[in-house]
Amino acid sequence: MRIGASRKSVKPPADAQRGFSLIEVLVAVLVLAVGLLGLAGLQMAGLKQNYEAYLRTQAVNAAYDIADRMRATCATPRPDNCEALKGTYDIGLTDTVSAPGTTCSGGGASTCTPAAVAAEDQYQFIQNVGDLPSGQGAIQRVNTAGRTLMRIIVRWDESQDPSSTEIVQFVWDSEL
Repeated sequence: MRIGASRKSVKPPADAQRGFSLIEVLVAVLVLAVGLLGLAGLQMAGLKQNYEAYLRTQAVNAAYDIADRMRATCATPRPDNCEALKGTYDIGLTDTVSAPGTTCSGGGASTCTPAAVAAEDQYQFIQNVGDLPSGQGAIQRVNTAGRTLMRIIVRWDESQDPSSTEIVQFVWDSEL
């Protein structure tokens, strides 16, 4: 045994590969790019779904708001005293509703008639629905099986593309 002998370093053969080749790096970059494009697509789909859910929530809120307003105008449970069941609230999808001359809500005029309250409620409903893209709203009385229901329709365009339309309609029947 020799003490203090130097060690000889072993060299790898000349044809041995070291590190990554350029092709392997390009394949890795390509796989990463495809993955990032997929993530971007998922993000865009998520944003679109979120916006559609927001629009649907606004439509439901507008329908519930007008239904609550109609219930509030019913002075008694008797149908002949309820303005909504008399047809005062009925409006079509293409009808225009002008601003009422008298403001009845928020401590307004104390001499408001039920018809004036209904006119203000209709105007507020159309304003709420108008916040939706191409939003339209309708309120109809529906007589079915001895009951009178109020059908509230909210319609809007969900396409986000001026060259196409994707009309969505929310219909809700409410018994007052």
